Amino acid sequence: SPVADNGRPFDGWMAIRMTVAFILAPLIYLCILAMKRWAERENLYLEMSTIDGLTRLSNRNSLITRGQEEIRRARAADSTTLPPLACIMIDLDHFKQINDTWGHHAGDEVLVAASKVMMENARPNDEVGRYGGEEFAVLLPGTTLVQAKLIAERLRKRISHMAVEVDGQKIEVTASLGVACYPSPGVEAMSDLLKTADKALYEAKETGRNKVVSA
Repeated sequence: SPVADNGRPFDGWMAIRMTVAFILAPLIYLCILAMKRWAERENLYLEMSTIDGLTRLSNRNSLITRGQEEIRRARAADSTTLPPLACIMIDLDHFKQINDTWGHHAGDEVLVAASKVMMENARPNDEVGRYGGEEFAVLLPGTTLVQAKLIAERLRKRISHMAVEVDGQKIEVTASLGVACYPSPGVEAMSDLLKTADKALYEAKETGRNKVVSA
């Protein structure tokens, strides 16, 4: 700081420094707020890109990405036997009829209730996602086809027993489920796993619904 002959800083210089400090303080505060808002916005965009807005489950892209990662991990495992990755495809039966009879808000309530059942019955390492519309998928790392079928049957029972009440009306819900597993004949990639599980799901729907069919 510039000083006078007596060693004291000039009063004008001190006033300038105090003025600058008063100006910088709110500017720094505004910068901190802007950075915080930016971080919140980025987190929101990230969530929107991976989470289904209605059910709060993983969306389709996030689910497929997780499955591809699990298959890559399985292929890279230092073992003669690849750790299995099972997939359960779930479709709520006669969902269009629910929308047509009670309205789309009732359909949304059913989707949310079914999603809650799936999450409550999922293990920490499982991936539960909304595949599209009334169709869901559950990825089960380290799970064989037999184990996955047992889990799917438990899910089917829980969904059929859940209570969904909308506008004073109780809505009964059932689901059809298809199960497939990697590795298995014809299943070498995530797309194959989904396609095979979806084929089993189609068979469950065509042969009576409210049932589990394994590939």
